[in-house]
Amino acid sequence: MPFADHGGVRVHYRLEGAGRPLVLLHGFGGSSEQFYFLGWVPALRDRYRLLVMDGRGHGSSDKPHEPEAYRMDLRVGDVTAVLDHLGIDQLCCVIGGSLSARHALQCASSYLEHGCAAGPAGGAACASCTAGGGGRRTASRC
Repeated sequence: MPFADHGGVRVHYRLEGAGRPLVLLHGFGGSSEQFYFLGWVPALRDRYRLLVMDGRGHGSSDKPHEPEAYRMDLRVGDVTAVLDHLGIDQLCCVIGGSLSARHALQCASSYLEHGCAAGPAGGAACASCTAGGGGRRTASRC
């Protein structure tokens, strides 16, 4: 199983498909498995390079016992750590459902240089992954 490290926490991820990167973040109590079970991965992998992650405390990722280990800035940092680990520095979209919709939007405001512009499940936005941003695009242009 592939993992990236973020401050000593191992974050599990899977990489599927080809095309522009699309990060899928599950909701509270979920795991990356739900994107397979619900058909997202089969539906999207021909068009996107999918990064399907288990959030910290979920699935195969580490489960720290300290409540402060689940701060939003650390969860957003997990996404960045995986992107950096994989060398992904091109156009990238992030979609999050449930609690991870907030997580995805926080990526957009905190890590624009990684292209983590995002939206809740059902919609997304993209931004250039170069320093300084670039033009925002709708999901249909990703």
